[in-house]
Amino acid sequence: MNTSKALLVVGIAIAVAIVASVALVTFADRNGTAPPNYQLQRLADGSILRLDTRTGEVVACRLQDGRMVCASSESATRLPQISAEEMADREDRRERREQEDRLAMFDKFIELFERMIRLAREAEDHAGSGGTAPPTTASGSE
Repeated sequence: MNTSKALLVVGIAIAVAIVASVALVTFADRNGTAPPNYQLQRLADGSILRLDTRTGEVVACRLQDGRMVCASSESATRLPQISAEEMADREDRRERREQEDRLAMFDKFIELFERMIRLAREAEDHAGSGGTAPPTTASGSE
């Protein structure tokens, strides 16, 4: 989530917290009962906001890769400790590492395929010379 989206979510969360706090205080005054400790609000994108009615803290939660990921209003308003350029550099380095890993795996696949072709040719050559096919080894030593 980029910074502007995070700030927008935080702004919405704070606005919801203020409105909910006022509504809960009004509710408690009129009915003489204590409001609930937490209020939950589901957003259109599937996120859930939890308002602590005692402290006013808002926690935004969403599902990400099968896990519930939450950020409080306090942590969401803090600016990142690194610059946008550094974040972009980190992302570029991560993508390069992933690309290198994919290429290394592809190279291993090609080596295995070439070895299988070489063994098949050797077996064919040996069979063509009238002998039986040579035994193959699974360990990779020839």
